[in-house]
Amino acid sequence: MKEKDYWIAAASSFSKHTDQAEIKLGAGIGEIPLGFHPYGINSKPTGDGGDRVAIADYFGPAVCTQEIRVTDEALQFTNVSFVHGAWYGPLRYRVFPPPVPPMDANRCTIALWSFDDMLWVSRGQRELFVLMPSGETPKTTHEQKIGTRWDCSKRIPLPSADNFPSLVSASFIDGNLRTIEADSSYDGWETALYEFNGAKLNTIARSPIRKWSQGVVQCGKEPGKIITVTNGLEKSRDIGVYMDEQLLVPSVSGTGICALSNGGLLISRYGQEEGGPFKGVTGALLYVPPTEVPGLQLVR
Repeated sequence: MKEKDYWIAAASSFSKHTDQAEIKLGAGIGEIPLGFHPYGINSKPTGDGGDRVAIADYFGPAVCTQEIRVTDEALQFTNVSFVHGAWYGPLRYRVFPPPVPPMDANRCTIALWSFDDMLWVSRGQRELFVLMPSGETPKTTHEQKIGTRWDCSKRIPLPSADNFPSLVSASFIDGNLRTIEADSSYDGWETALYEFNGAKLNTIARSPIRKWSQGVVQCGKEPGKIITVTNGLEKSRDIGVYMDEQLLVPSVSGTGICALSNGGLLISRYGQEEGGPFKGVTGALLYVPPTEVPGLQLVR
């Protein structure tokens, strides 16, 4: 099948999709079921009280982008779009170039908005791909629909850490890159802080972190401390949102977390880690209102 024919066929599958939604809020934590399995999540303030949010669509692989605004009664989603592919020179791939053995397929685990509105994405390995909107005319049916062509401008490896091949979570904090990494057995976990040296990353510090801590949000009230959410696979402690070892919000789990401009949190839940005979539960977003984390100052 030619690529043109593929995207024409795919467009018919997505014909009922819209680019906006309003989700009514009740008391406490709200759950928003999704039609895909999200992994990492990241936000960036729009400057007018809203947020630009990027969500890693694990199986796509793809990136779901949108703007979110919180009112007293609802979560408003606008400009919802999916980045399904990017150009690497003359060739276009589904976000990433062909997988490197022993991987048999690409999966999207991290999607970050950078300071200059580029998307940094990862497939779980020790490298990040930088995607930028291209000035060139969109070529595929999908690109023409969303009005943007994405090009890979850089491929940035993380500094060597032989015992920690898995990049689990990442976030830009104070001009640096903060990550959570795991060893091959997912028993040993560390958080690392990297600084930029041109197009390279240099290691500032590394330290242990509890296993199955995912997502990275910095707490402004206590500099140096980060807020994470426990993966549903966690068995050694109560699941929930943590600031280092302090449990802030009990009984929630996820694979990513980000801050919103209203002082709340948005958690991405992959779902298949939850167990059971049918590959877990539905992928979802969990909205944690500011009332659940009173007085918490979040660095944006």
